[in-house]
Amino acid sequence: MATPKKLRVASPVGIFESRFADNLRRLIGVHRTNQAAVAKASGVTRQTIAELVTGVRAEPSLKTLYGVADLFKVDPDKLMRRPFFEWAGDYFAGLGASDLDDRGLTVEAAEIADRLATAEWAVTDAKPRKRKAAKP
Repeated sequence: MATPKKLRVASPVGIFESRFADNLRRLIGVHRTNQAAVAKASGVTRQTIAELVTGVRAEPSLKTLYGVADLFKVDPDKLMRRPFFEWAGDYFAGLGASDLDDRGLTVEAAEIADRLATAEWAVTDAKPRKRKAAKP
């Protein structure tokens, strides 16, 4: 598998390497979900999420950044600037408290799982649109 390109983004404090695509890809994998469900749950299009994950878009809009950050309960600055391994331990510790539900999930992890599951059902239950026949 080819290594994704490193994206460099200009910001008011200088040039930094965007970590958003890698962090988003890892969060999607950790929560065992898909791009369509993340898009639906965070209020953006599936195409936007796909372009960010593949690196077609260098950085997300503020709406997308905050939508994804709110969905996964992650600080937006961590999503943009810090590699996943630097904050993953704190992230999982925040999701792993002593109060577990019947699924073995903490309140925070259960909330994320429920939002993603709802979005996944909405994506899979959506009726396909009928395309208009092309005019000759």
